Amino acid sequence: MTGRPAIHLDDRRELRADGTRENPGSAADAAAYRIVQEALTNMVRHAAASQANVRVFREGEFLHLEISDDGQGTENAMHGRDEGTGIIGMRERTKLLHGTFAITSASGDGTHISVRLPWTSGHGRTDRQAPA
Repeated sequence: MTGRPAIHLDDRRELRADGTRENPGSAADAAAYRIVQEALTNMVRHAAASQANVRVFREGEFLHLEISDDGQGTENAMHGRDEGTGIIGMRERTKLLHGTFAITSASGDGTHISVRLPWTSGHGRTDRQAPA
């Protein structure tokens, strides 16, 4: 993530990214970008949210994503019913990297997505050691 100023998505939403990107181009970095992109797309298209929060941070050898909104929420996401291809894609990206994906949502109470991705190449090396 970069120290660039906020990106205005529209009149009611903005994204702030703080910190530095240690390993641009890593598998976890690419998956994190796509997961956040899909979550924000879902928020704009389906949630009727007025606010979204995205937190991306490293903790040890894991990259964490916390994405939440104050939208209408849905019970279906919690139980795996009526998942669109976006949520399925987020789950699959996480699974491919042996990470964890959790979604909590309730009607009228917004949605929260929590993702933990190993910061490794999948071949027993950290991304810092992976060949370019």
